[in-house]
Amino acid sequence: MNKNTIIFLAIAVMALIAVLVGALIWPSDGQNQTAQSQPAQGASLEKLPSPKLEASVTLKPPTPTNPKTEYVLMSVPFTAQAPLGNWGDLRQEDGCEEASALMAMYWVYDKIFSNPIDTEKEIIAISDYELKMYGVYEDTSAEDTAKRIFGGYFHYNNIAVRHNISSDDIKSELLKGNLVIVPVNGQKLRNPYYQQPGPLHHNIVIKGYDPATKEFITNDPGTRHGESYKYAESVLIDALQDYSTSSQASVSYKTTSMIIVSKK
Repeated sequence: MNKNTIIFLAIAVMALIAVLVGALIWPSDGQNQTAQSQPAQGASLEKLPSPKLEASVTLKPPTPTNPKTEYVLMSVPFTAQAPLGNWGDLRQEDGCEEASALMAMYWVYDKIFSNPIDTEKEIIAISDYELKMYGVYEDTSAEDTAKRIFGGYFHYNNIAVRHNISSDDIKSELLKGNLVIVPVNGQKLRNPYYQQPGPLHHNIVIKGYDPATKEFITNDPGTRHGESYKYAESVLIDALQDYSTSSQASVSYKTTSMIIVSKK
């Protein structure tokens, strides 16, 4: 074996050794790709999108109407229950329900009282109707005033009766543009124009409220000075008192009530 042959064999052996060493140290391309394609243990197979953050919006609730702080006054024609001062006529002396209902109906139809003689006749006509139909006219509860006078006599039904009322209940109806009639103990109103001590069973029309003075504005048929007569809120609320329909011989007292009159 000559020298060149020996050199050639040495180079071949060294090359074979290099190939074998490389195969042991570096994995094949297929093995590398397989390793890269396997997900790490516990990793998700699909990348989930990040949640979209949206701005928080707080909606403000509507501001409620506060009946304690708003002034309201409706134009309601006025009459006393005895327009000509004939208080000796029991139909007029006890005519507060009739006069209050009549004022409300004139308001509904945008009418005015132009002649006290005619107004007196109208109040008496309502009392006579009640006496004929129901046998009594002196005192009528809120329910019977609504049914007999508004419904029966005037044939007007755009009304409602509510019981166990509060000051805010009255103000809320006024703010809606509705008229309110309330039965009261007139003696608790302490009106200086009443024939003292005042009527025990009485009706008045409430047409407004003044928050600056905390007074209800009324049309009080119990006196000729009753137009736009103001009562302190606390005084009027304390005087609220419904009563049973009777000829005053066997009256009984009920809860507080109001008749709500709405225009068509």
